[in-house]
Amino acid sequence: MATFYLTPISLADGGLFTQLYRDIYEPNQLAMIIFDDMVEKIIFQIDYEGDAEDFAWVIPVPAYPKLFSVEDEIFYELHELTKPTPPSSFGCGWGAGIPFPGLEDEGVHVWEENQVGIYHTTTLSATDPNSLVVWLNDNGYA
Repeated sequence: MATFYLTPISLADGGLFTQLYRDIYEPNQLAMIIFDDMVEKIIFQIDYEGDAEDFAWVIPVPAYPKLFSVEDEIFYELHELTKPTPPSSFGCGWGAGIPFPGLEDEGVHVWEENQVGIYHTTTLSATDPNSLVVWLNDNGYA
């Protein structure tokens, strides 16, 4: 699997891409957003299913990202800290980064490739969707 972060600002959530005639879908996604000293940190976790052995996970971001892995327990701890507390009385219901250095003139620019945890990651930027599709095709992800 490869994770890709795109810039500049985009309002999309991201998506999974794989080889032609392979199936992959995302039945579940968890995300935690942390604001720390004017920096936004987003931690994602996805479940994916299908017959694809290799795929790209494309995530648009507004600036050059720093990639890191975290333990899965972070989402369990977040759930425990934020879960609703049932009422004690009988009743119904329960309370009912770094500035981006600039884009290439055209196409896709690969900024870096890394290993983050068990994932191979590629940080790239694309100036238009067609260039990204060509890159995904050339790399076996579309």
